[in-house]
Amino acid sequence: MKTGMIPKTAVAVMSILCGVTLSAGNFVSSDDFSKYADGALPASSWQIDKADSWTIASKKLIATSPGTALFAFPAGAIVSNDVEVEAFITPEASAADGWKTIGIMVLQDAKNYWALSLVARPANDKVQTPFMELSQMNNAVWNAQSTGDKKLKTSIDKNINPKWEYGKTYKLKLKLSSTAIYGAIYDSAGTLLFEREYQLAADKSVMTGKPGIRVNGLKSAVLSFTCAAKGN
Repeated sequence: MKTGMIPKTAVAVMSILCGVTLSAGNFVSSDDFSKYADGALPASSWQIDKADSWTIASKKLIATSPGTALFAFPAGAIVSNDVEVEAFITPEASAADGWKTIGIMVLQDAKNYWALSLVARPANDKVQTPFMELSQMNNAVWNAQSTGDKKLKTSIDKNINPKWEYGKTYKLKLKLSSTAIYGAIYDSAGTLLFEREYQLAADKSVMTGKPGIRVNGLKSAVLSFTCAAKGN
């Protein structure tokens, strides 16, 4: 995360629970979930859509979805066209038969967002190889960046070793700017596994959003989450 996003002369307001800084219209948050007791994720620190799907256990955020996409955002997160998100995530087990994902996101609304994800295929799919993706939901159309009149130019496309495994930890990094969306995924040793960047176009792209976590059909542990959003 860029340390220069918050002006040195600004007066910061710090939340002890979630490590949130608000300054001069900017937003920075860092949470390793070590401050919480086991049980419900505190609503004062996170905005969640289904409380029993987001719980604390052994100083980790456990995200579980039986097959519906669920979102979580640090309290006070702002919508911006300059957003950086990073998380360490361990996918633990399948929780549904259909498509399954866990990852980080920049969300404008439920029909418009970018998501960097670890993806598992449906149980009845002949091909069961898991993969990684950077995808856009645009006006409720999934993977809009790759098809039709919303197709975007790819400036980086590296599928080095996208076959992830349950029980292993991965670092996910997502960055939205006014011109591009960039995503990268690393293994726990810091080896790059996946990297992709799309060049944005105002009539084809989600151009703004707030940082968060997205889970669908998986049980996963989020070990840490950091983000920064620059005030516009």
